[in-house]
Amino acid sequence: MTYFADINPLYLRWAAGILVSLVGIGLCFWNLLTGSTVIAFAAYVMGHWVLKRHSRPFVYSTRIVLAAGFLLSTAFITLMPWTFYGGHEGCSAFSPTMETRHGYHFGDFWTLMWALHAVNWILLPIVVNLVLAEHPASTYVRDSWRCVAFTWAAQAMKTAGMVMWTCTGSDRNKDGVRDSAYVTQPLARFLLPASGTMLFFCDIWCLRLMQVRLRALEESFGEPLPFTQPIRWLCRIVTACALSGTFVGLLPNAVIFVGFAASTLGLGSLTLLMCLSIQVPLKALTAMPAAQGDPSASDGVGSDSVHSLRHGSSRASIQLEDDMAFARKVLRRSQLAVILAGLSMVWHHGAFGLRLFAPSKLVFSAYQYGHMCNMIGNILGLTLLSGNQITFPGSSRLSLSKRNSAGLAPKRSSSDMSTSTPDAQQRPRTSYLQQDLECTCQQVGKTRSVSSFGHSRSQREESIVAKVLSVSSWRHARDPSCEKCAWEDIVQQISNRRITVGQLLDFHAQLSPQKGVMTALMPHFDAGRSTTNDVVRHAIIPRSRCDDVGRALAEIFMLEATSRRWFSAAQSPPRMVTHHWANCFRDLVAAVVADSLGLTRWDSIADQLQAGREASLRKRLQDCGALRWCYWICAFCINQHASICGDSMGRLDTVSGEVLPSCDCLTPKYLNDQRIRCELNKFDSVMEYLHQRYPRGFLQVVAVDSRFDLFSRAWCVAELVQAHSSQMDQHVVLHSPEVLEQNAPRLSSLRVEDCAASRVEDKEAILAKIGTEPDIADFNQRLQDLLLGADGLFVGWQDGHKLLMDVGAIAARAKAQGKSAPLDDDFFEI
Repeated sequence: MTYFADINPLYLRWAAGILVSLVGIGLCFWNLLTGSTVIAFAAYVMGHWVLKRHSRPFVYSTRIVLAAGFLLSTAFITLMPWTFYGGHEGCSAFSPTMETRHGYHFGDFWTLMWALHAVNWILLPIVVNLVLAEHPASTYVRDSWRCVAFTWAAQAMKTAGMVMWTCTGSDRNKDGVRDSAYVTQPLARFLLPASGTMLFFCDIWCLRLMQVRLRALEESFGEPLPFTQPIRWLCRIVTACALSGTFVGLLPNAVIFVGFAASTLGLGSLTLLMCLSIQVPLKALTAMPAAQGDPSASDGVGSDSVHSLRHGSSRASIQLEDDMAFARKVLRRSQLAVILAGLSMVWHHGAFGLRLFAPSKLVFSAYQYGHMCNMIGNILGLTLLSGNQITFPGSSRLSLSKRNSAGLAPKRSSSDMSTSTPDAQQRPRTSYLQQDLECTCQQVGKTRSVSSFGHSRSQREESIVAKVLSVSSWRHARDPSCEKCAWEDIVQQISNRRITVGQLLDFHAQLSPQKGVMTALMPHFDAGRSTTNDVVRHAIIPRSRCDDVGRALAEIFMLEATSRRWFSAAQSPPRMVTHHWANCFRDLVAAVVADSLGLTRWDSIADQLQAGREASLRKRLQDCGALRWCYWICAFCINQHASICGDSMGRLDTVSGEVLPSCDCLTPKYLNDQRIRCELNKFDSVMEYLHQRYPRGFLQVVAVDSRFDLFSRAWCVAELVQAHSSQMDQHVVLHSPEVLEQNAPRLSSLRVEDCAASRVEDKEAILAKIGTEPDIADFNQRLQDLLLGADGLFVGWQDGHKLLMDVGAIAARAKAQGKSAPLDDDFFEI
């Protein structure tokens, strides 16, 4: 049992997919029709299930090969009538007037064959563009791409089989009726039913993807959309009915007819209900007034602070209007995608069921052209749903919208920072506390190629155990008395620590007693009240102590994971979480899980954590391939034993009201008086190191608490501006749009000198390194631009890889603002 538990699930999925494929190949030698059905199912299993966690585009050379393969295959199939059968003359050699039992003669087949060729060439540019396209990491986009490729393959097989049927006529039983393709060509007997079966699986796949998008929209909108349960059950019914089409020849025609009559009605109902569900957030966006006026135009005290607050509010309102216009466009495009895919499926399924009882020429033509229409509808629908996330060749953007709707914030050049002074723009992007350090050992130039701030080190894999247990071996080539080298050594050591979202969920589940759990790390843990500071003192510090010394808890987790032989598979660019220790620990976990799921709001995740449903969240994370995403969280990645564990500074536990415990370990303590060895003053250096080591993939997750207290903490503000100035991607995860509307006016008057820090020395050090009063004023201006500017954190409130989540968040925010009362002068005077 232990052995099988340690097997990577990816290997099991591949083994299952290969096994089904081998079974299908074997069945072809027994019954070609049955074998083709099983092989079509094997292709569906491989594309939709085995590869479901694949999230990134292939390397460009592979994409070029795939695109060339699609092009050459289309050209080969188009030339088949001339290459193998002698063109029109050779294909019409058999009686051109003899009809099939459906009433089709050679001329009808020739026209149908060229219609199929035309569809191939119409779809080819779409498929090639999707193959070559760039997009941010997204399992949904890759799943959509594989569904499109699967559909194109079905279309190509259909065309090849139809060429064989058209060009190889016969009448073997001498009954005056042209034989079917199953008689004339064994290969066509495989290709045509396989393509039909693949299209039914494609319909099931496409419905699944549309349902996922609808669920993403609902979760970000923050309230149930109408018809959610009927849509879920209709999808199941349609899936079951569509599967009956794969058993043609095995089930009675009456059973298949009833099944497809039900699927036709179900698909029509699904199309209508999905459009009506999307209409709810669309209505919230259209019901919002186009403009609410400039708050600065109202009467009131004309102080600078009031003007600043009103100006910030006006900018936020204008930005929301732009976001709403963008969201309306996306929702309407989503409705169009549902209509195209849904109605084309209705046509195909209805004609398929009808032809079993009415084998006339009209019904047969409706089925054949409905088959083609279904192909086109599915591919166009999936392209519309996924096109927001991709960059087509020749485009310089990751999104079809004017703002980066895919969630990867556009890199900001110095010209974008219009509010910064020229001197500020040229300021080196280094830690505020590192700026005055100089190398005295003259070894930096010799070791820079493998330095912690170089890029080449990221080119090779390092041993995970070496990362955990020691600083890298090149450290000994540098003089430990050199402050700059020592600083960089410690920054690299801290940066190599990380925790997966799965480990974070497990840790949260172990805090309080639960069913089946005998012990708890923090028996009095209250998910709705216990703060991160409480958890650090009661759980993280004791859990990370090893005899008389301690280390970062992330190191402990990494060693434990290495012993289980799966952590190496989890390596990915980490995400650095900026958060507030006075926030509920449950909310921190909820924000990280929400980011992993591609959400922009964490309120629903917090509710699930409150209810102890970590297992269901693990299942969701595993399904979308994010369970082993890595995060850098200071509470876990900083060695608390080397800094604060020995003194709780008289702080009280939020739940019990007692003084938080201290630790009596023998680990040496390094605070501000030893700034080189101290780990607490290197957050922005760690951020810059990770950004340079992982130029593609590393980003900052801003876990905003429900009271927006994060923006009142000096270190958090410093991290935000450091990330912005270093052109890093930044993901904001909020409680809800209502909380954003309530707290947004506070952001316009935020100043770094008004922020607080746990230790006075930290704030003094930050202000001292920012510079003089003009430098601090410039810093504040950049902070305002970061929060409220046209390229700021809250622009569109975008997420990682599900566009409808962005749109749902925008719609929810618009609805929240519509419900809130207009701000009056008394508010601005407070």
